[in-house]
Amino acid sequence: MRRAAFALFASLCHAPAQEPAPAAGGADFAAFVERHCARCHGSDEPEAGLDLVRLAAQAPRPDDAADWLELRDALRDGAMPPRDEPQPSAEERAQALAALEPRLAVLAAALRGDPGRVTMRRLSRVEYTNTVRDLCGVHVDLAGFPADDLAYGFDNNGDALTLSPLHLEKYAALAEEIAARALPDEDPSPPPTLRIDAEQMDCSIEGAVRPDHVALYTRGSAWRTLALPRAGRYRVAVVAWATQSGDEAARLELQVDEATQARFEVLAPDSAPGVFATELALTASPRLGVAFVNDHWEPKHPDPQRRDRNVFVLHFEVTGPLDAREPGPAERWLAPFEQKRGTAYARARGVVREMLRRTWRRAPRQREVDRLAKLVADAEKSGETFRGGLRLALASALVSPSFLFRVEPQGKSASTQLALDDDALAVRLSYYLWSSMPDEALFARAREGALGEPSTLLAECERMLADPRAEALATNFAAQWLELRKLEALAPDPERFPGFTQELARALRRETELLVLDVLQARRPVRELLLAEHSFLDATLAAHYGLESAAPPAGGFARVELAGRRLGGLLGHGSILALTSHPTRTSPVRRGRFVLDQLLDEPPPPPAPGADSFPPDAALDTPADLRAQLARHREDPRCAVCHDRIDPLGLALEGFDPLGRRREGPIDESGRLPDGRAIAGARGLRELLAEGRAFPRAVLHKLFVFALGRELRPADAMALDAALARLPAQPTLHELVLVIPTLDAFLRRSPLPSESR
Repeated sequence: MRRAAFALFASLCHAPAQEPAPAAGGADFAAFVERHCARCHGSDEPEAGLDLVRLAAQAPRPDDAADWLELRDALRDGAMPPRDEPQPSAEERAQALAALEPRLAVLAAALRGDPGRVTMRRLSRVEYTNTVRDLCGVHVDLAGFPADDLAYGFDNNGDALTLSPLHLEKYAALAEEIAARALPDEDPSPPPTLRIDAEQMDCSIEGAVRPDHVALYTRGSAWRTLALPRAGRYRVAVVAWATQSGDEAARLELQVDEATQARFEVLAPDSAPGVFATELALTASPRLGVAFVNDHWEPKHPDPQRRDRNVFVLHFEVTGPLDAREPGPAERWLAPFEQKRGTAYARARGVVREMLRRTWRRAPRQREVDRLAKLVADAEKSGETFRGGLRLALASALVSPSFLFRVEPQGKSASTQLALDDDALAVRLSYYLWSSMPDEALFARAREGALGEPSTLLAECERMLADPRAEALATNFAAQWLELRKLEALAPDPERFPGFTQELARALRRETELLVLDVLQARRPVRELLLAEHSFLDATLAAHYGLESAAPPAGGFARVELAGRRLGGLLGHGSILALTSHPTRTSPVRRGRFVLDQLLDEPPPPPAPGADSFPPDAALDTPADLRAQLARHREDPRCAVCHDRIDPLGLALEGFDPLGRRREGPIDESGRLPDGRAIAGARGLRELLAEGRAFPRAVLHKLFVFALGRELRPADAMALDAALARLPAQPTLHELVLVIPTLDAFLRRSPLPSESR
């Protein structure tokens, strides 16, 4: 299996350039254009500025590549000519497409030397979070950061990612927090004791807090939220005394975050308060408290000292941490470079060099190392500890453009292609597969200069896809491709469609992510994303779909065979069906556009002004009403040109309500595409989408945009078509993922304009 995978990967990396075939059938193709296209796309004011008569009459030019591809796609998909024009026969259409192929081959050869250029990209919020996690072992919350702008459906496009003053302010504050958590000071010896006096406590009993004690004269509690050096084991002592009554001793419960951890009998009198201690595992900010649990009052007892049972708390003492602290990731990778002797500057240089190599994902320059080593030395001269100086250096590194941006060396060559150096290639690969920084193994391959070898590149891709971090292809790539992030803001009408909660939204999203992950890891054909007869459900989702008997018994998500009880695959997922609906009703138009844009990568143009809504008095109460309104909408030729493609796709999904539940009763889910093919409901639609290469091609296009962070150009589309042609008839998602690192666009870049002068 591994040998076969390498052979395929190598063939993709080093596919021989094909000699362009002569432009056969030129006269016949020109005649086809004259018969079916010239009236709208002739030389006199052609529609959309597309003069197909001129295009067909001349040799293919690279500048016209986008027009040639658009023409091919329109013919292949049956989108043109419009339905109110005479239609070519199937044989004529096939002959025209065959005549296009040699022209496209000429264009592909002409464009092969241009891999394109990627704009320097800021780390997206997901990439930043993952990078800090893998670099420092610190989990950060970027909920308060500005949202990342989208371009071509993804948030990692360099042309769209901005850096505002608010970003800089928040990055600077967060860098200090990350550095403090990643490189904490050594625990002091002996462990310090934190004392919480009575007047510093909160109490559930009004008026119980006094200057020197808390009087728990009835059942109640006293507490304080602490700020400890770190999570670990601590000795907790409560100093208290009690008055007694009844036949049992006064009892206190020691509570951490309102959960009882220990119980004490308080027999000590006020003349000799007792110390009640235990050792506990605490977080860095626990809510530490005591509760008096057995109040008793016996006013007629003959001994006045035995009439009332109360507890009086004087203070808490928390000593620790007592356990040895496990070093975090940043401390572990810096430890081999720390020296105990020498000046602070000399000791800092080796540590800083390694810090910058990892943080900036490249080898640092000597002047960069020297500058931050001096910062460490100056901090120590000012009274800071050496570790404190390293924290300053790390915080500085984390606000540098070299960390916040994916900076690729520009080089000095004036050639049309510049091969990426191994560091830059490692970074492209890790952020593509993991949405995070390279690990040490990938860094090592980069230092060896071996990533340019197809065998090494394949081995690293396979290793990385087997790593748990490759789940990012589901949680980041697929979540953006399929627009799952929109579920967070979804707000269906609670009166018409009750039951939608954030818990359900999270479950809907996770179902789709797990299907993508399953198809990827099991190396199944990518079309199983459409045709799967299983899904992943938890109890919440099983109840939502009416599949309670399939709910996993142990909680969490489990694979469930649907066995015809529900439509499997993406088109049956509540996530897709919900995010393509309006709050008060389904939307065949949204659902149809989603299929065209996300599953076929054929987004329709935006609607004409004033043609994007139904009349105010339109009846939309039932699926039949909606179907009738759409039919009237298509009577306008301006609308029909797109809606003839959109509406049949969306109407096939009308059997599902806006929350993705199956509707009751007979519903017309039929439709017919412009090329005459009939669609028989959601099952028929998914079978139709799974035919041929359209869906794998769309997934491959989306992977390219995600991996490269830029739009797809004609040269890229042709390169992807050629790569797809070399894959099996039913490619796996795993195979499609592996195509991207073989492309010139991934391995190389075009020079900046200044480099080609």
